[in-house]
Amino acid sequence: MDQRQGKMKNDEAIKTEEMGATGPYRILLADDHAVVRHGLRASLHSLPGIEICGEAATGREAIELAQALRPDLVILDLSMPEMNGVDAARAIRRALPGTEVMVLTLHISEEIARVALRSGVRGYVTKSDPHSELIAAVQSVREHRSYVTSQLAAKLQDEIERIEAQRSADHFSPTDGQFTQEQTVTALLHSEEDMRKKVAAILDGPRRSPAP
Repeated sequence: MDQRQGKMKNDEAIKTEEMGATGPYRILLADDHAVVRHGLRASLHSLPGIEICGEAATGREAIELAQALRPDLVILDLSMPEMNGVDAARAIRRALPGTEVMVLTLHISEEIARVALRSGVRGYVTKSDPHSELIAAVQSVREHRSYVTSQLAAKLQDEIERIEAQRSADHFSPTDGQFTQEQTVTALLHSEEDMRKKVAAILDGPRRSPAP
């Protein structure tokens, strides 16, 4: 065997080890914006042993595809047509206990993050987080460890510890501490209204008096 063949076999062995005996780590992407899904694909391509097995544009489609494809992880947005991401996450976790769910959202909200975590979500990162944090979140969830954006981690440490303890004791379910659908929608709407006000303030900028 020449040196080149030996290197190829070694590379294949490393790849196989990274993917694991059961094959690649399969991820379903759910976001109503195609450009976001495209960006996620590009970002996750750098991780070894990852396969993007499908894409969904609505909450209901995310549930249907998850049930059909049975991915290892679903990465979903919170604000999607037909069904919000919290309700979709809860439905996926109930139907597929072996499938993890991670949220990628614009909402930098402690209240929304708590709702998501109590609905069975394992990871919570925002679209304003750096690429490195997204990768760290996926790797953490892949190892069945919770991950929350560094922007909220300190405030949510108590919630993470409580849920991790319940998971370890096999007492946690997506219905634990469940918010009603109305409460979930209200929390999302409040967060979206706050974001709209912040964006409007940035776009308006400081108002200057007209020149004389």
